[in-house]
Amino acid sequence: MEYNLNVEGETVAVSVQEEDRDRFSARIGDREYSVEKIGLMDGLLILSVNGKQTGIGIGDPDGGRDVVINGCPCFVNDDSMQPRGRGGRRPAGKASNMVTPPMPAVVVRVMVNEGDTVSEGQPVAVVSAMKMETTLYAPFGGRVVSINAAEGDKVSPGDILVDIEKVGE
Repeated sequence: MEYNLNVEGETVAVSVQEEDRDRFSARIGDREYSVEKIGLMDGLLILSVNGKQTGIGIGDPDGGRDVVINGCPCFVNDDSMQPRGRGGRRPAGKASNMVTPPMPAVVVRVMVNEGDTVSEGQPVAVVSAMKMETTLYAPFGGRVVSINAAEGDKVSPGDILVDIEKVGE
């Protein structure tokens, strides 16, 4: 199957070949991925991607899906399924300044403070779920506007742990 996914305003060509009900391979650009579904519960999809387990939080707004991968939220829709002439998707970047957990978890550590300057890809928090720790990263460089969670807090997908303001905005 071929898809043209729109991820926060950028179109990405994706080719997917199903191997069986819970396994498929995907090609995104020149990269190949082997994917296996581990579990699905309450808006959380657990996948093994090239042997590395990851949790993906999924919401279902009109015209697409809110997806949270490694704490970085984005809005995804299939351009080939969207009616033309409708503005069904959220403006690009609407949620991209927020760091959220990929699954229900407990905050292990917050690695930044309000007012800190962060770089794209800098670790900002660590959460633990299902005996697995996940590091959440800054989606871009900017300034930490607020910290909304502390060590030991129980959090869910969509909870904003760290709010970052882009530099120059």
